[in-house]
Amino acid sequence: MISTYKRLLLKALGWSQAYIYRYPRPSVTATILLVGPDQQVLWGLRQPTADAYPNTLCLVGGFLNAKTIEADMLAPTAEDPGETIEETAIRETFEETGIVLKPEQLILIGSKSHPNTDPRAHVVNLCYAAILTRAQMNSAKAGDDLQALVWKPLQDGTFQEPFEAAFNHMEIALEGLAKLAQYQHRTCYYCAKSQGVCGDFCKDSASCAPGPIIP
Repeated sequence: MISTYKRLLLKALGWSQAYIYRYPRPSVTATILLVGPDQQVLWGLRQPTADAYPNTLCLVGGFLNAKTIEADMLAPTAEDPGETIEETAIRETFEETGIVLKPEQLILIGSKSHPNTDPRAHVVNLCYAAILTRAQMNSAKAGDDLQALVWKPLQDGTFQEPFEAAFNHMEIALEGLAKLAQYQHRTCYYCAKSQGVCGDFCKDSASCAPGPIIP
């Protein structure tokens, strides 16, 4: 229920009806493990001015744009239609790396929701992996809140050298790599998903990317 004071305040601001959820709500994020065709994982170096883990490597990702209406705020604001968590993953990947993912490339790794993972807020995080084509790999360029991109090579399903990662991103990366390793591999992940017919990702053999077959 909305308090009488808040209802009167909202009415004075021109909102005749409003609902305020009485319990705290977490933020929602997407984190994406991007794996290149040469068995490398793409990491981003956070800006020195970042409010959490500055100058630290992280996986690509960010916060979901939630649906809002004017009555959600105590000051007039533009309404936001919101987005799905898959759209968040695709948008954040493009904003931070310039890579355009297709929805079919997203492979759900799992979810994380420990209340202390992010020092800024309690976050519910949906974790994805995506296997890149060589063209996508070559198009990568740092953007948004990343100052640089770094490719870390893999050996036997893990990283060749240890390094520090922001938040719980090393845990997510290792879990994602282990999950990808469970699947049988073919010459081309995208051909396999389309039952052997090359799609938009794979016009010729040079653009094929090895990857898991999703059951």
